[in-house]
Amino acid sequence: MNDHNLLEFGDRVVIGGGVHLSGHTVEHGVVKTAAVRLGDHVTIGLGTVVGIGVDAGPRCQVGALSFVPKFSRLKAGVTYVGTPVRELRPNEERSLESHPFPDVSLIIEEMRRNES
Repeated sequence: MNDHNLLEFGDRVVIGGGVHLSGHTVEHGVVKTAAVRLGDHVTIGLGTVVGIGVDAGPRCQVGALSFVPKFSRLKAGVTYVGTPVRELRPNEERSLESHPFPDVSLIIEEMRRNES
């Protein structure tokens, strides 16, 4: 993690190992900066790269080895995966219900309650 003054984390944020979070980038020889904001209870999976200016809403999750492009807005309570990230579709969530870690099931339950 670089640029601590440009990184804003809410409560109970989980950041996996090997994640790249930075408030700056260099494009064509020009240094660009922008704050990265992670809301309460956000989880960033291991090895993920988060670009500058990203704003992740509360309880959003980003899967391992994902890429979040600069200035992305991630919705609260939504799970994102891939390179670049995309929303996990509802039928894909069903396969997570049998996940061996109970926290994942609890998060899916809560996401469904919030949809109602």
